[in-house]
Amino acid sequence: MNKKVVAFPGFSGQYLRSTYGRIFAFLKPYRGRLVASVVLSVLFAICNMLFMSLIRDVSREMGNKNLAYFNNHMILALILLAARLITQYGQSYLMAIIGNQVITDVRTTLFQHFTRLSLTFHTRQKIGDMMSRLFSDVDRVKQGLIASFDLILPQTLTLIGIIGYLLVLSWRLTIVSIVSVPVFLFVTQYFAQRMKVVWGRIQRKYADLNQIAQETLANIKIVKAYAKEDVAVAQFAAISKKNLESHTKEVRFKSLMEPSIAYLHFLIVVVVVWFGGFQVVKGYLTIPELMAYFTGVLLLTDPVRLLSSVYAQVYESFASSDRLFQMMDEPIVVQESTHPVTLQSVRGEVVFDHVGFHYDADRAEVLSDINLRVEPGQMIAFVGLSGSGKTTLANLLLRFYDPTGGRICIDGHDLRELAVASYRKHIGFVPQETALFRGTILDNIRYSDPSATEDEVKRAAEMANAWEFIDRLPGKLRARIGDRGQQLSGGQMQRLALARAVLINPEILILDEATSALDSKSEQLVQAAIEALMKGRTSFVIAHRLSTVRHADKIVVLEHGRIVETGSHAELMAKNGHYAKMHDLQFRQAAPEPENLNVEEANIETKKEIF
Repeated sequence: MNKKVVAFPGFSGQYLRSTYGRIFAFLKPYRGRLVASVVLSVLFAICNMLFMSLIRDVSREMGNKNLAYFNNHMILALILLAARLITQYGQSYLMAIIGNQVITDVRTTLFQHFTRLSLTFHTRQKIGDMMSRLFSDVDRVKQGLIASFDLILPQTLTLIGIIGYLLVLSWRLTIVSIVSVPVFLFVTQYFAQRMKVVWGRIQRKYADLNQIAQETLANIKIVKAYAKEDVAVAQFAAISKKNLESHTKEVRFKSLMEPSIAYLHFLIVVVVVWFGGFQVVKGYLTIPELMAYFTGVLLLTDPVRLLSSVYAQVYESFASSDRLFQMMDEPIVVQESTHPVTLQSVRGEVVFDHVGFHYDADRAEVLSDINLRVEPGQMIAFVGLSGSGKTTLANLLLRFYDPTGGRICIDGHDLRELAVASYRKHIGFVPQETALFRGTILDNIRYSDPSATEDEVKRAAEMANAWEFIDRLPGKLRARIGDRGQQLSGGQMQRLALARAVLINPEILILDEATSALDSKSEQLVQAAIEALMKGRTSFVIAHRLSTVRHADKIVVLEHGRIVETGSHAELMAKNGHYAKMHDLQFRQAAPEPENLNVEEANIETKKEIF
């Protein structure tokens, strides 16, 4: 049973347009904890303000030599410190929990969006870039989000509260103190903006590194076969060097920022001490009030220092947030109908009605005016040269894309009217490049139907001629196949793919050149399994080797996205047209060549005849 994916907020334009506004939309399910965190932040700020009042009173009573009052206020100071620590811990704990939950939702939403995007997006997008955004960028957003509430909110409230109290104590001294605020803001903003640019560059380089590492390790056999290890390492090192340069700039900015802020703060303290002493001499302030004022200035140290440093971190997360929402804003091309029809059963009648397709509006059509009616249980073969549109037809039938012209109907229903998930339960698909997942043979066959029993999986494996090798493996169905099935041969992998397809007992079967990459023995085993599986099902076979489609009910010959011939093998051979010439060319190449014949020239001449 398919588990319904929860749709999290953050996609549509109904949410705030700003980057962090869209992130904050994810906070809605956790607003109760967020309110509690804000309340604790307010209490934390109040505790800081009370310290100044406490210092003023203690200083005054020390001058009056009131020991009892002094002792009581020292106890009160301990209680106040405990309250400050409790509110700080509680607020940090709640924000860590909220931050982790929100970022889990953001990551799940982004991954969900990746799975729903069309194949057009996935063919042009680098996997390394998607992985970088899914993990590295999301983690950066998490750090910025937690910093916003765990540091910025309580420290800003503390800053406002302390400045307000200082104004009450001495508005003259406070005005002198806050003159430095614009300087702080300018310096902090400068470093933060530069950090955003630098971090965006770092993230792009990380994505490139991820891509190179992934491609190299995934294709390590080819890398080694062509002795390109040094080339791969050189590419990796070159991008690593650029990434290092960006990191060096990041370190330089951070290293300059903190001492710059610290020095500015020291200058302010010097000015405050001098002007405060001047106020006492003039009688505008008492010594206890000046002590309270200095305490307030000291208490401002942490908010100013933390805020100046955290803004850079938040701006770094802005760069990552921009990259996340750039992906989230990618449109989902294949949309579910508003009121989708769920098919409980499928007879297998398929109609291509004036179907046209192009990937982009400014590019040439891949398919043009395709008209074809397929009766239930028929075997249809698509043949033609590479780029003729064979695989695109299969992709449209699977509804990986929607036609840009015309329609495809299943049992009288336009594919766009059907619930995608329920429709695909009636289709078995075996691609040219077998896709297997880390785990056991049982896991991989049962991928199409997780509820299937082991007996049902075994029967599917037997139907796909896969049980003969599974039975010899240690653990049988529970044998582990390694990453991407690397412990199996090509023929074994393809038979597992067939077993996975037949497990759901599909009414429609789509085979995309399922035997083109196999040796003769493996091809015979797979082909025998395919012929058995196609009985009673509507089948579409994309074929390179014409010998595999001679028994098809209808062979459809495609050229430049158009149907140029349709018929059985015998009918098409009798026409002596495109199919017959393709057939003759292919079997002439397979036959032993007579002596003194330039095979290459003969093939070229034959191709000229066809085209």
